[in-house]
Amino acid sequence: RGSSTRGGVGGFLGLVRAVLVRTGTDRHRLLIAIHHLVVDGWSTPLVLRDLLTAYAGGAAALPPPATGYPAVVSGLLARDMAAARAAWAEALAGAIPTVLFDRAGGTDGEAPPMEEAALTLPAPLTDALLARLRDGGLTLNALMQAVWALVLGNMIGRDEVLFGTPVAGRSAVVAGLEEQVGLFLNTLPVRVTLDPARSLWAQLPAIQDRHIAL
Repeated sequence: RGSSTRGGVGGFLGLVRAVLVRTGTDRHRLLIAIHHLVVDGWSTPLVLRDLLTAYAGGAAALPPPATGYPAVVSGLLARDMAAARAAWAEALAGAIPTVLFDRAGGTDGEAPPMEEAALTLPAPLTDALLARLRDGGLTLNALMQAVWALVLGNMIGRDEVLFGTPVAGRSAVVAGLEEQVGLFLNTLPVRVTLDPARSLWAQLPAIQDRHIAL
């Protein structure tokens, strides 16, 4: 059992754990647990690639990291902050917070009991849906944002909602960032105004373009 990252164990002890379990004479299972503070989903294949490389050829077989967090921070600081503030000020001007319940509102503000619901779409319907998205130059993410906006709008009785969505946070401005192991996730506000007079599908391009721009 051990803990490690490409930059040394340091303060990550306990956040990365690997356990090799022998299940037979020549059979083993490797169990890896990594806290989300250390890596994002993009990093998973990179970690596994480095692990197999180091196992086969030793630590010396690992190439040096393509970049590092100082370069990431420098890249963020080099952005046009004034333009960013202006863009977000315009995007969120007059926005009303989407509040499903208010804990400060007394008894009526208690959170409703947690419920889960699962819906499995038939494979032919899923294939047809994905094909139509591709034909329209749309992503599944845009559709999910629109559907979630519709759900939230129905819950609060408004056509406009504001919620957060995770993004990869790996900018092409920083060279080699696609090879960097770490947590680069960010959360962006998504403001969606639905027009009841138009089909949800017809509103997807605008929702997608707005998200990409921001």
